[in-house]
Amino acid sequence: MKKITLLVLVLISSFLINTNAVYAEEDIIYECSADEIARLKDIASQITIEYEYVGDIEDEDGNIIHGGFNVNISGLTEEVMIETGVFTTISYEETYQGVTILNNYTEGEYTFKIYGMGICHQVLRTIYLSIPNFNEYSLDERCEGIETKEFIYCDPWYQFSIDEETFNLKLEEYYNKLYEEYLTKQDDLEQDNILDIKENNIISFLKKNYAVIISLVIIISMIIIFIILYRKRRRRNNIYE
Repeated sequence: MKKITLLVLVLISSFLINTNAVYAEEDIIYECSADEIARLKDIASQITIEYEYVGDIEDEDGNIIHGGFNVNISGLTEEVMIETGVFTTISYEETYQGVTILNNYTEGEYTFKIYGMGICHQVLRTIYLSIPNFNEYSLDERCEGIETKEFIYCDPWYQFSIDEETFNLKLEEYYNKLYEEYLTKQDDLEQDNILDIKENNIISFLKKNYAVIISLVIIISMIIIFIILYRKRRRRNNIYE
């Protein structure tokens, strides 16, 4: 009886030892090595995530949002997946050759985490995407034809908060400035026109009366010469007397 009990204990011990050896062997075989992680991180580094402005979109309640964006993802492979939100992931099978487009994004900060598949299920790379605010006042019909460099409040990508009252005030100031510049320009043009008219009148007068003017110049010149000669002759006579 003791021999049988001892034999059973030996068999159980051998089984446990062999089982532990198998598990240990499996752990070694299926361990995610540093080289494998490095390789997967290289794959993750090739993935690009970019935003694209698409215009008006509808939210869940059917309301129109003017600042709508798509998020374009490319470079996904079968060995990695992307976490786009809480409990929301995208794998290669859900894309077209590693490329996919996510819709209905608006301004804000978004985080995308890239994980390895299988035993290397860990974060390989984190991508932070900052989608800019869309300035709805840029759609105002009064902004048509306005250079956004001159009036930044009509720039679609003006990133500071502004209310309607401030926008209207700034727009009025801008139009007043343009009007003042217009008046100043008109005054300058009028002054230039006056100078041009005067110059043209003088030139026209000279062209019409050039013969008379030349004659007067000749006569005046002869009179001056005569006076000079007369004075010289009189001085000589005084000397001899």
